[in-house]
Amino acid sequence: MLCFEDEHTRLCATSYHVVKVKGVYISMEDHCAENGNCFKSREVAMNFKGKCGSDIPLSSEVQVTQHIQAVGESALQAVGRECYQISNRPLLWFMRTL
Repeated sequence: MLCFEDEHTRLCATSYHVVKVKGVYISMEDHCAENGNCFKSREVAMNFKGKCGSDIPLSSEVQVTQHIQAVGESALQAVGRECYQISNRPLLWFMRTL
């Protein structure tokens, strides 16, 4: 797990987990690379499933999404791919998230 912490927010997620920062989808790994305030942790990842776009707000600027970025895929592509699967192939999407 990678954890980012500032005076307002603490966010821990896997490196390819997609977060939304200031309205932009980005992987946790890229977010840490841009900000540098990250550290490794052994915390357990939270797993939630919901409608596409049902993000969990951590602050006015940061939200956690339910999406995981595949290798070679942008964070925005991950969101689009998973939203398509949720809408059109929900059972297949659900099985892949287990």
